[in-house]
Amino acid sequence: MKSDGKARRPWVHAFARGFALAFGSVLLLLPEAPTHAAEAPGPDTWTAEAIIHGDEGVNVTQYWSQGRKLRAETLVGGHRVLTIVNGSTYYALDPVAGVGVAIERSPKALAEDKPNTRPFARELNQVIRDGAEQIGTEKLFGQDCDVYRLTDERGRQEVWATRGALRVPLRVETYARRRAKTVRTDYVAWDRGLTIAPSFFEPDPRLSLETVTYDAYRERTAKGEAVGPVPVMYADLLHGIRR
Repeated sequence: MKSDGKARRPWVHAFARGFALAFGSVLLLLPEAPTHAAEAPGPDTWTAEAIIHGDEGVNVTQYWSQGRKLRAETLVGGHRVLTIVNGSTYYALDPVAGVGVAIERSPKALAEDKPNTRPFARELNQVIRDGAEQIGTEKLFGQDCDVYRLTDERGRQEVWATRGALRVPLRVETYARRRAKTVRTDYVAWDRGLTIAPSFFEPDPRLSLETVTYDAYRERTAKGEAVGPVPVMYADLLHGIRR
């Protein structure tokens, strides 16, 4: 049975607006090269929690990754919004309602997959690639951080990243000039080297999934149609990195 892509709940739209402000201008421009953290020795599994503060309220997202596989969970309005990216498929799921959509990933996104590249929290490399300057050092959450700032026509972004080999972001503040809004994301509870079962990056087989080709997804969204019960939140993993 196919889910009705037009039947998204009102809370989804509010959440999507806030999430897009936090990540929309960042995740579409991620660098192709792996982060410093991914270059460090050890298993390529990661987990972290992101606390996102914006005008739409506060959202908390938990991330897990294994190579380029991603699982991200956010609780919004009593619904667990779940994103899974695994191989050739991008899943946008509402497990509470028991529905979701499986979207074919673009050839460009698949070509950019690398087994040792963490698919989330890569803002540091993005701002450095786009010309950010280090503006100082600061202690955040008890850790010494380098602080980087990028200012351009889109607005301003500042990234606090740990010093040393791993260089993971602890805080990202994004000011979107066009919207005149600021969103702050704090990354906490970082961990690495977890043993994660392959099934963790697969959708529950009891969910009712609509299957959509990449071309069909683009055609439907170009017409303003909502595809699936929850929005696509990590566009670079579906479309590929936009340069």
